[in-house]
Amino acid sequence: MGTRMTVSSIGGCLRRGLAVWVLIAAAETVHGTMRAIFLAPRVGDLASRQVGVLTGSLMILLIAYLTIDWIGARESRARVAVGTLWLVLMLTFEVALGRALGCPGSESRRTMCPRKAAS
Repeated sequence: MGTRMTVSSIGGCLRRGLAVWVLIAAAETVHGTMRAIFLAPRVGDLASRQVGVLTGSLMILLIAYLTIDWIGARESRARVAVGTLWLVLMLTFEVALGRALGCPGSESRRTMCPRKAAS
């Protein structure tokens, strides 16, 4: 018998991957809030966003590195499934948050909804 992952074992990876995504989303939310409160007033919005991309990416990589064994995605197929899950969930989260904050889709992508920040 081979070591191929079954659908049920990929399902377990996806459930754990979902839990890790919640951690990533929470960490990114705190990260973005702290960036806006502490960094943006000192260096400006654009520079703080540029720093935020780097530090946010490093934070996600660290969380993924620290949790990959627990997730149990040992084969490429399972890792791609977890990564795809994270991508879909994060895009959905970002769009839903933008709409909740009153940013139209095209405007939030282009200008990060400065109209709301000014009001």
